[in-house]
Amino acid sequence: MKLARDLAERRLAGGDQGLRQLAPLVADPATLSLRRMSAWAREMDSWDITDMCADTFAATPSADRAIDRWSR
Repeated sequence: MKLARDLAERRLAGGDQGLRQLAPLVADPATLSLRRMSAWAREMDSWDITDMCADTFAATPSADRAIDRWSR
């Protein structure tokens, strides 16, 4: 899973839209920290990336904390 996590990190940071869409699909929600989710959220600039990340974020152990923090 470390390989998938590393791949997700590089893909979201990349500029290509198709590769950025791949990041939330290969990310492991069980290991995605609130800090990492926040960093990804700052990079979101299109509805499709935001929508795909939202599904991944909702499956993380930090989902409730993220909702609380980001809704303020």
